[in-house]
Amino acid sequence: MNKLIPIFILLALSPDLAFSSIKLEVLSTGSTYNYFALPPESGNRIDLSDTSKSGAFRVFYEKGYKDWSWTFLYAPLELEYNFTSTKNFNFNSTTFTTNTSTKVNYKFNSYRLGYRRIHRFNKSRFYYGGLLKIRDAEICVTQNNNSDCYDNIGPVPLLNIGLDFNGETFYLATNIDGLSSSKGSAYDINIEAGMKLEKMKVGFGARRLGGGADNETVTNFAAFQSYYISLSF
Repeated sequence: MNKLIPIFILLALSPDLAFSSIKLEVLSTGSTYNYFALPPESGNRIDLSDTSKSGAFRVFYEKGYKDWSWTFLYAPLELEYNFTSTKNFNFNSTTFTTNTSTKVNYKFNSYRLGYRRIHRFNKSRFYYGGLLKIRDAEICVTQNNNSDCYDNIGPVPLLNIGLDFNGETFYLATNIDGLSSSKGSAYDINIEAGMKLEKMKVGFGARRLGGGADNETVTNFAAFQSYYISLSF
């Protein structure tokens, strides 16, 4: 998936294409809750600490036309949890033991390609559409020299809706990507306020990211809270 990034950078810099918006977010992200069970059997669930925090970034761009646009987002996320296991548990094909220092590396990278329908009023707009999200996730559990990992890559369809209120100097924006079913859910909600400068916009925002899956193979649900600074060109 990382091979896609240079392609989109080259597209953004191409003189033959005029992107209406390129945005970079720098985030401070904390874990609100995160639990998993693999396999999803009784007594096998592990609840991770909510004290894990990490820096992250997101790159978003939008190519706009009269009343529609297409978008791309690259949003990597990785956190590390350290705790002492209070029970024996199985993860993937490995048994881990009680009263042992345990490390969990949790990765959840997101790639989203979307289409928006846009309705404008003055300088502001309301939009809605759909996204195809590629989920690139991995959980690795380590105790001493004992380690096991489980990765999952796959497509997830999402709905998208948002509002941009634009004044002469300041702006306020909110966006929701999300969808829910009986087997799982995914959501990404943010609100951002900022100032328009001569050649860019500077914003400050809060973001809530979460979701998960519950099936015959794995149970994993997590939520993350972020605060960020953004630059838009």
